[in-house]
Amino acid sequence: MKITVIVLLLFVSGVSSFPQETEISRDAFWDAKREALAQTRAFDRRVMDRTERYENGEFRNTELWLYEYLLPERKRVVSEMSFGGRTMRTELVVIGETKYCKRNDQDWAISTGSCIGGSVSGGKGPVTERYIRQEESIEGEKLKRYHSRTTQNGWDKKDERIWFSESTFWVDKSGRLVKEEARRGIVDPFSFVSQSSTRYEYEPKDLAIEAPIKP
Repeated sequence: MKITVIVLLLFVSGVSSFPQETEISRDAFWDAKREALAQTRAFDRRVMDRTERYENGEFRNTELWLYEYLLPERKRVVSEMSFGGRTMRTELVVIGETKYCKRNDQDWAISTGSCIGGSVSGGKGPVTERYIRQEESIEGEKLKRYHSRTTQNGWDKKDERIWFSESTFWVDKSGRLVKEEARRGIVDPFSFVSQSSTRYEYEPKDLAIEAPIKP
């Protein structure tokens, strides 16, 4: 299964309506996110994430992530990062306590350390913040939509720009995450630094995770 095919339509939405918004607190927003994550982890699932990064208003690179979970103890993660015409691919399979790792064209190997890294973002506290909740219908399914937008100062004293961050997630009637979207950039002059979209698929019939080599 090609990860590039899986995430092809991640930025396409089928939102049919935007009813009246209800303003909520920061705590209510993050409590809802934590509860949805807890519900999500109780199911076999496939999670597809696409992130696009920009620099000085120009497209820089794409990151594609695929996460598959087969309860109780099987997981597969695929990472593809494209930059300057090159693509780096890393794949991780976890079965119980055993981790298998494959990077680019290298052979599979049992890993005792880190196979796939991650990213960490942060910054100063918000200058402004707003959190809302609303109900809407996407492709005929009624969902709860939670959205946050914050602005904050730059990370160092020399950066006088105001930055914005937006985070949105949708929850189905079972309390599970359906999709997430996030954007980050500069308020004035307006430009994106990154935007991402995540989709959740529950109990996919073709989900199978096996050891790629014998331990």
